[in-house]
Amino acid sequence: MVYEELLTALQKEMIVALYRSQVEQERNFFIKGPVVLYRREGVECRQLTYLSANSREALGISPIESPEESRPYQLLIHEKDREQVKAVMDKALAKGEGHISHAPYRLIRDDGRVVWVDDHLVITRNNSGNLIRCEGYLYNITDRMTIEQELAQLNLPI
Repeated sequence: MVYEELLTALQKEMIVALYRSQVEQERNFFIKGPVVLYRREGVECRQLTYLSANSREALGISPIESPEESRPYQLLIHEKDREQVKAVMDKALAKGEGHISHAPYRLIRDDGRVVWVDDHLVITRNNSGNLIRCEGYLYNITDRMTIEQELAQLNLPI
């Protein structure tokens, strides 16, 4: 009987520890992991007002955690991708869409190097349909894009 109670207590402890570990792992995906959360506000969501704390490690771009640190998002986008990213955004806003999944594009890191991102955002409007903000996530896909470019140079299928 004591053995069964001890085993049950140990099983409960193990299950609780496993649960806490899983929650921590999920939480770290956004806090320390590769997914960077962001918020853009203002006219056509042009002003980047928040970039999660893990952005420096995941993307090489300094976090934005206060209004004083905000900056135009377009300045982070590689010059060769700015028109395409803006066109997708303009089209979605004009059509009243609620979300955008961009084709991969490049951002410029704080050190000047390039990082490829996968970008998904949700567009929030007020009851009158006016734009309030855009919130989304960026995921660093630089390694994938490098491999895709190497495969293309070798004429190998992706």
